[in-house]
Formats: sequence, structure tokens, C-alpha cells
Amino acid sequence: MTPQEIFDTVAKHLFTQGEQSTDYMSCLYRGPEGTKCAVGILIPDAAYDGDMEGCSIAGLFDPDACKLDELSLPAWMEEHVNLLQRLQNVHDMPDHWVSDERMRWELSLAAQTFGLDDSVLPGLSFNRPEGHNA
Repeated sequence: MTPQEIFDTVAKHLFTQGEQSTDYMSCLYRGPEGTKCAVGILIPDAAYDGDMEGCSIAGLFDPDACKLDELSLPAWMEEHVNLLQRLQNVHDMPDHWVSDERMRWELSLAAQTFGLDDSVLPGLSFNRPEGHNA
């Protein structure tokens, strides 16, 4: 995937999901009821391992940070780890979820940092699951 494809995929996912992927104590690549974080949506099902939880995307590629068996993550993920880490941070901050505007702002800042087009953002709004708030 290209950085632009990563950004567009993650932005659309976060707004469509409308909530963090979390167990209310920490963010999760794969959470309850099928939720996925900004990076979790990009991890192929066959490559996901529950032992990844609690380890940042950067840590997944650092053998000293997370003691995991051989991972089969796509090579492009390591190539774009800085962008993925930034998008993971956008997902992980609860205050970014308070409104559509706030999430669009945070994602726009991430896009600017990496020289990406943020034109996907104006058309996005949270699809909040019934009974769920930010």
C-alpha cells in the first residue's frame, strides 16, 4: 500500500467504525465486537496474533521491544511505520473521538505531516453504533 492508500483506508475506517477499539483499559488492534484500531484494520487476518496486543506498531518491528514469534506482517507496514504510528496515536487518544471535527482535524494534521492529500476527510462523519458515544 502507498502512504495515501493507508491514510484514506484508515480515515474511512475510523469514521465508519465510530469508536475506539479498546477494552476500556487499553487500545487494541482487534477489540470487542469486531472493532479494529487504525493499524488493526490494515493487518491481514492471517497475520494477526493476539500477542501483538499491548505493543505499538513500531514495537512490532523492534525485536527488543516486543518478544513475539515471527510475524508475517506485510513488508509495506515496516516501510511506513512512522505513518502507521502517527495514525495509531490518532486512534488511541480518547479526546480525538469527541466530535467529527476533532477527528478530522487530527487526521488532517497527520496528513500534512506526511505530505498526504486529506481531501477524503470533509465527507466523513462518525457512524456511531447505537447506544455508543465518544
